[in-house]
Parts: sequence; C-alpha cells; structure tokens
Amino acid sequence: MPLSIMLCDNRAMLYDRVEAIEKANVFEPHYYRHILSDSRTVGDSPDGIRAETSFMCVRTMLDGRMTLFAAGVFHDEIVSENGACRFRSRTVVLDASQVDTLIAIPL
Repeated sequence: MPLSIMLCDNRAMLYDRVEAIEKANVFEPHYYRHILSDSRTVGDSPDGIRAETSFMCVRTMLDGRMTLFAAGVFHDEIVSENGACRFRSRTVVLDASQVDTLIAIPL
C-alpha cells in the first residue's frame, strides 16, 4: 500500500489550505461530525507523553445523506509547558489509502 503524506506544518501550508477551501474548491454545503474514542497513553518520558486516539469523521449533506469521510488514529506527543499540557505534534494515520478530494479541510 503506498504511503501518502500530507503535511500542514507551517503558516504557508495552512494558508494554501484555507485558500483552497475559500476559492478553489466548489462543492455543495455539508457538515462534518468527528467521533473520538478515549485517548490512550502509549508512552511517557520526562519530556512528555505519547497518546493515541481513534476517530471517525462523517460527512452529512443538506439532503441528509451521510458518508464516512475518514477513519483512523491520531498519534499525539503532549508536553507540559508553564503548567499547561500542549500538543507538540499530532500525526493523523488514516485506515484507508484513498483520500477524498476535499481533504484540504484538516481533520
């Protein structure tokens, strides 16, 4: 199975996604519902913790049709900074190798 990597790790990449959503992509109105599992700690260190959270994202069209848009797992690195927990990184691993063309919208 080919590995596809879609990065959005700087301001320019985020700007490109917003531009695509606002100007380039034309689609009928719809809504997304994210369903998340409980997060599970899979490792820790003095530096922070690693956690996994399974997810499903359902797209609902105005006429009521619902389709599974994406499913997979979030791999998170969480650190404590100034007494608050913050994400250092989040990697999204999809269960399927095919990606919908509207993936310009971040999961």
